[in-house]
Amino acid sequence: MRILLLGKDCKENRRVGNFILGRDAFNTEIPPHCSQGATENVEGRGITLIITPDLFDPELTNEELNDRVSESMTLCAPGPHVIVLVLQRDDFTEADRKQLNFIFRSLSEEARKHTIVLTHPGSSVDPITETVSNEITAEFSNWHFDFISGCSQTAVVELMEKRIEENGGGHYMWEEFVMAPLATEEQQHQQSSAQSMAEQAVQKKTDLPQARRSESLKGSPPCMSQRLNLVLCGNDGEQKASILDLILGRIQHSPEPILTCVVRAGLVSGRSVTLVKMPALCNTLLMEEDVKYEAFRCVSLCDPGVHAFLFIVPVGPLIDEDKGEMKMIQKMFSSRVKDNLIVIFTAPNIQQPVTEFVEGDPEIRKFLAMCDDRHVILETGMGKSSKQAGEKLVDEILKRIKAPPYSLHMFIMAQEKRVKCEMDEKLSEMEKEIQEMKRKLKAEGRCFYLI
Repeated sequence: MRILLLGKDCKENRRVGNFILGRDAFNTEIPPHCSQGATENVEGRGITLIITPDLFDPELTNEELNDRVSESMTLCAPGPHVIVLVLQRDDFTEADRKQLNFIFRSLSEEARKHTIVLTHPGSSVDPITETVSNEITAEFSNWHFDFISGCSQTAVVELMEKRIEENGGGHYMWEEFVMAPLATEEQQHQQSSAQSMAEQAVQKKTDLPQARRSESLKGSPPCMSQRLNLVLCGNDGEQKASILDLILGRIQHSPEPILTCVVRAGLVSGRSVTLVKMPALCNTLLMEEDVKYEAFRCVSLCDPGVHAFLFIVPVGPLIDEDKGEMKMIQKMFSSRVKDNLIVIFTAPNIQQPVTEFVEGDPEIRKFLAMCDDRHVILETGMGKSSKQAGEKLVDEILKRIKAPPYSLHMFIMAQEKRVKCEMDEKLSEMEKEIQEMKRKLKAEGRCFYLI
């Protein structure tokens, strides 16, 4: 079950999320503008719960709101089964209700059919805010739950299961979000084009399902109606952040986590693009289990798979950190990841010496040989952060996508293979130790018994 949880009070959202999952899953140190997600087995049912960034911030622009909604929907791909609205009766104004309506318009009205409301009584009663709250709960009268002290986790989960059953067991479709009207005129124009293409794709899927399935398995770039999933990796966090901003055509001014995956989404030339900025896996602050989790998470955020891993490195001699990061990526994702790897070289200005260095340096050539020479030299000098530069970079990336997307199944198989190799190595070491022990005992004239 996938749950998307939203509300005005970030602290209350985390409290409700922890209550549903039955554990302290959500970090209070994560800033309000970031999504949070956690998975837990609740009463025998796997639940993934995503808490949206603050969508009720009055300072949000339309574009920023759409970005945050898009990020949350990406984390919930292919779509949430239930949307949970956390409502505090003493702190929900008419302005908040207007914002809520705008959020639903950004998602599409279909989202209301998947929504339940959890209300908290609050500490005081204001007739105006109470009236607004009552009107909202009246709209969802059959799907409303008073979240009061002593209520049970089971009762909340049962209400969500009934909501899912009411919708035939289905979930709110990501495609519905992609085709929903967005706030800005530019995005509306781009979305109109994308919607037309998506409708054609749906028709083809209805008429030729097997042909569509076969096409998706080919090693070719996704068509315009499909999301392009890109993972930004490498040692330099600032470089990854700047390229993420470049592709989406806007700058993220708020600080972002450096030890966890960051996901953002948007439209580039009418194409839906999901970008996951993966933390440096060689970071000494990350434990081995954290590295495994972030590697898993970056793939799970990219349904049906990662079309390209963009390894970002500045032009110049490769440093040990870059080499170590590449080695760790291959360890976590297996050598199969090389088929989806594209190296992005960044340089202040593209000049002849830069091109000659990339093409002539023996160590760089060896580095590029791993990914069949798929690379792009990106100029990052002054005035090179325009929207057109981001679109051009995406075009260059699409030209170099030759393999099927790296899927979650591939990742799981890679982990099984990695664990098997590690076990084989340990068994081999044990066998060597046993043989050495036998040799020593035999030399001493003593018998060796293995019990």
